[in-house]
Amino acid sequence: MFYYSVADPQSYNPGKTNYDPIKDACWKLGDNLSSNDLVHCVYLCVNKLSPEYDGIELGIGETIIMKAIADSTGRTASRSIQRTMFKPKPLTVSHVYKKLKEIAQLTGNKSQQRKSDKIKSLLVSCQSHESRYLVRSLIGKIRIGLAEQSMLVALAHACICNQYSNLKETLLKERLDNGTLVVKDGFCQCPSYDILVDVLVNKDGIDKLKDLCKATSSIPNETNVSTSIERY
Repeated sequence: MFYYSVADPQSYNPGKTNYDPIKDACWKLGDNLSSNDLVHCVYLCVNKLSPEYDGIELGIGETIIMKAIADSTGRTASRSIQRTMFKPKPLTVSHVYKKLKEIAQLTGNKSQQRKSDKIKSLLVSCQSHESRYLVRSLIGKIRIGLAEQSMLVALAHACICNQYSNLKETLLKERLDNGTLVVKDGFCQCPSYDILVDVLVNKDGIDKLKDLCKATSSIPNETNVSTSIERY
């Protein structure tokens, strides 16, 4: 899946009339979208790279981002023209996600320069509005009106609509409401989009969520992720 289809200002525009971050989500389960692409879409949209308990964050200062922007666009007209001589390959969602995760995990000697170089490489490959959303992701202010609770509702609705597309409106609404509760409960017990999306896409969807998305000793549930250790 190409990055420009996620970073589409027509799909994510909180300023437009009757904007609904759930109905305007850019994907539908089953529309040639793999579970890997979907989970990467989800992480990019909620501006995360992994579950909270993994502790992976970008933590990039504005100085690094500004330097990468300056280097990628060129400080002179000649450098700017030179950049467009060879058109880069279109960015894919998975490629952007993996590069951002690599950036977040860089440490040690000259890590700041290496982060800047990787950001510059992504910016050079951006087309049109992609750079805007990439920079917003880097600074942690993506601003598309899609908070985590809205994301869970969107996933539930996409799964239900894909499985029960022929239901009457009243029955579909009931399914949507029940499915949303199941997805939220599953994520509360096992707060990992990797596991949640895998179950929804590859393992019989919402019907199996209660059995496969349960609390385990190795994964803290959502209510305890941010709880101070002094509480115990």
